[in-house]
Amino acid sequence: MKTQAVCLWGLDLPRLLPDTAALPRLQLLPSLVEDVEAALGHAERQLAQHATAGSRGSASEEQLSAYVASTARAAAARQQAAAIIAATAAGLGSSGTSSSSGGGGELAPQPVLLKGAAAHWPAAQRWTLGHLAAAGLEGRARVAPSLQFPFTEPRLASLLAEQQGLAALPSCLARMDATEFAARMQRGNPCDLPPLVYGSAAEYLYFQAQLPPELLQEVDLTAPPFMLPAAGSSSSSSGGSGAGLADQRLRQTQAARVWVGPQGAVSPTHYDTSHSFLTQIRGRKRMLFWSPDQLPSLYCYPDTHLLRRRSRVNMHAPLDASKFPLFARAAAAEALLEPGDVVFFPSRWAHYTESLDCSISVTCRFEGAA
Repeated sequence: MKTQAVCLWGLDLPRLLPDTAALPRLQLLPSLVEDVEAALGHAERQLAQHATAGSRGSASEEQLSAYVASTARAAAARQQAAAIIAATAAGLGSSGTSSSSGGGGELAPQPVLLKGAAAHWPAAQRWTLGHLAAAGLEGRARVAPSLQFPFTEPRLASLLAEQQGLAALPSCLARMDATEFAARMQRGNPCDLPPLVYGSAAEYLYFQAQLPPELLQEVDLTAPPFMLPAAGSSSSSSGGSGAGLADQRLRQTQAARVWVGPQGAVSPTHYDTSHSFLTQIRGRKRMLFWSPDQLPSLYCYPDTHLLRRRSRVNMHAPLDASKFPLFARAAAAEALLEPGDVVFFPSRWAHYTESLDCSISVTCRFEGAA
């Protein structure tokens, strides 16, 4: 299996970004004009401050030129990422082919890594498991006998549990609040809590909950990239390759959720039918993505199966080439998410997620406007 880095939208302006000089010249979306102008203004203020600070501690002219140049490259990267997201929302491009196949690939639906896009959120500074417990957060925990947490189709899971018991399921859900989850996450089980399902010490939990209003106030899902300008916006322009993209708004199809899991937790390879944003709040995550045209190479279970839309290929086991001969030729895009990063990925893009640390993430799902 081959991997490549996903498209990068760099927002950490003081850091020199990957060279984006080769990016196509796309029309800057109105929703981002103010952000870019503010960034350029910040760079100009930094330049003026250094010019008046005297020689001691001031940056060299070369350093300041590099800083201003990196700001311009950040604007170009931001411009490309916004165009990809807007084109996906508009249903433009080919959702069934990889962006690397050419023919307008710069606007083809594809994953986009937005570095630092949520670093300003209050949640990025405040949220810990203790903070969520103190907020009285209630939700559910997915319980599994290993660190792999596959989704199970609810109706089929219920039928199997009735016939063979809950322990026959590869994972199941239990109602739980963040306080109990925190207690069960403690090493050595100091609260002496009994196992929930699998009756052994090797029982693992992954917490999820819909964000209540008080915690929603600590995230920002009302600004780009999570929202695009409404249709008929007066700032829309009719020229350039990005024409008309600003007339699309992403429509949320699932309430924002928080996910809390242990180091090593894995969401096995699967695909969803909505566009998604995943925002990393605490810890790091590694994600792999496969374009929709590669789904046959992933050998996904059908919708009639308990593990519908999940890949039969176990990423943590030696590949059985006789059973999965096409998987060796599958090419994945890879993203490493750090706190404050956001990744966007379109519907039907298969993805694998692994928590490299104890992790807190926020997800929200969208579909394009009709």
